[in-house]
Amino acid sequence: MKNAAIIALVILLVLSITVNIRQCLKAREPNPAEIKNKFISLLEKLADAHKEMLQRNKTRYDVASLNHQLDSLYMELIRANDIEGFKQILNVDFRYAKSMGVFGLMEIANRNYSERPDIREEEIREHAFLELAKLTGNSNANVRAMALFALGKCRRYEHKEIVAKCLDDNTDADIQFPPLCTESNSCGISTSVHTMAHLALREMLGQQAGREYIKQIRMKRNE
Repeated sequence: MKNAAIIALVILLVLSITVNIRQCLKAREPNPAEIKNKFISLLEKLADAHKEMLQRNKTRYDVASLNHQLDSLYMELIRANDIEGFKQILNVDFRYAKSMGVFGLMEIANRNYSERPDIREEEIREHAFLELAKLTGNSNANVRAMALFALGKCRRYEHKEIVAKCLDDNTDADIQFPPLCTESNSCGISTSVHTMAHLALREMLGQQAGREYIKQIRMKRNE
């Protein structure tokens, strides 16, 4: 009887410890909203640090320290699968923020689809480009234009309707080519979102078929 009571006490003690450990682990789970806000705050500090570094008020060490903190938070957001968080990061007016927002969405798309053998690597990228093409607002015009450029290169007929929705988007855009970028060179081509939509449809459907499709859409809208 005494042994049974001891065993019961031990079981209760183990259960109590297990519950406490679970509660502690749950309490330590990162809150995606807090991570995103901290990430955006660090991005803004990094933008200021870059400006100050050009004026010789900040050192490269300060910038490197901020970059290290951002890398850690970037991985936390990806683990949290925070698509909306990365979309908000795209709104930060800083080229590096746009890049991290795009790459974050690409990485999440990659993780979400990589375990599915029925989806090819090219399709994984397309899912991310489609999400980027759906973004709204003037601050995301460059991202939309780049996504349309990429979708045109994918040459997938079934994406034409999403691309066509950007035909009336007259927002100015600046297509960036990162390998050519330096602090003194914006490495961009000035264009507009609707121009990239035109180019993407002609690339996707073929020059003549693309022009015909655009003409059909305009006729329907004017009816």
